[in-house]
Amino acid sequence: MKKYLTFLLAIALILLSFVGCSDMMEKLGKISLTIALDTPDIDVASFSLEGTLSNSSTRVVWHDIATPRHTLSALKSGTWNLTVTALDDDGEQLGVGTQQVHLKEGQIVETTLLVVFTQAIPSAGGFTLSSPSRYDSSDGELAGTTQNMEYKLASSPEDAPYTACTEGTTILGAGTYLVRYAAAHGLHASEPISVTVPDYQPIQLTIGDPTLTTSKIYDGTTGVRGTVTLGALGGVRESDTVTISAQATYDNKSAGSGKS
Repeated sequence: MKKYLTFLLAIALILLSFVGCSDMMEKLGKISLTIALDTPDIDVASFSLEGTLSNSSTRVVWHDIATPRHTLSALKSGTWNLTVTALDDDGEQLGVGTQQVHLKEGQIVETTLLVVFTQAIPSAGGFTLSSPSRYDSSDGELAGTTQNMEYKLASSPEDAPYTACTEGTTILGAGTYLVRYAAAHGLHASEPISVTVPDYQPIQLTIGDPTLTTSKIYDGTTGVRGTVTLGALGGVRESDTVTISAQATYDNKSAGSGKS
């Protein structure tokens, strides 16, 4: 009987030890992640997800995850740093998003992570540059801009703000500018491209030699009569008015030198 009681007591102690261990075991948590994509026009081949636990060596990586929702299970409590990377067909990074989640023991947390993409540099071939119309004017043109672009003088400080472009054509003074796609929700600003609005170009007028068509030959008493025709005039802008005059003189001293 004594041996039997000793056996039961041993079993009871073993069971109590299991209960104690069970109470000491950490309850694992879960993160329900929603991946936000506000740039549907960007062609993404795949997404990868990395999670690291602060103050530990714990690191987990998931490849080709499903979007927009992904569940991370069996996670220890603590601060989890999540990174989602968008990749193209060649495995090159198109965009990235990060989120920090504070997970308590046994907790289920829902969170959203925004993937932010990098925009391409504006194409230099998409712009047409025109100089100001006057030497004292700032009406030069940068044609080909959109409302998603912004500019600033290339000589301005690095931290100087950009100014929004106008849809179609942006009016600028002569000078060199930095133009880029502006940052937006889900988009980083692109790297800028340098463009130069040329200086005002003075108008170059050209005129051909005038010609004289005579209607009466000099007869010694009455001067030569005829018509002076102006030479061809070039370089006049449509909005300008140019006044010119011409004069014909005798080239024969017997015809009355100096008379016209």
